[in-house]
Amino acid sequence: MTKNISLNGAFIKRDKLNDELPLTPIVSEIDFSFDFITTRRYIDVAGKGIHHGKNDDSVEIWFKKIDERNKEFIKRFILDYL
Repeated sequence: MTKNISLNGAFIKRDKLNDELPLTPIVSEIDFSFDFITTRRYIDVAGKGIHHGKNDDSVEIWFKKIDERNKEFIKRFILDYL
């Protein structure tokens, strides 16, 4: 779950259902999807883990590759919902 997203990345917090899973290691590259519940839209992103939160309960992901359409969607989402 994330409450912190920008055009460059997101800070993702582990939810209680998945707290036993390991966090993405720092500097590892990952492909993942975001589910924007309020808009019922998914976007695919290639990123890199760059920082773990305190208590190892979250990870900061830098977006390495995101297409312009999804970038524009995130921009509108931030303006409309955050």
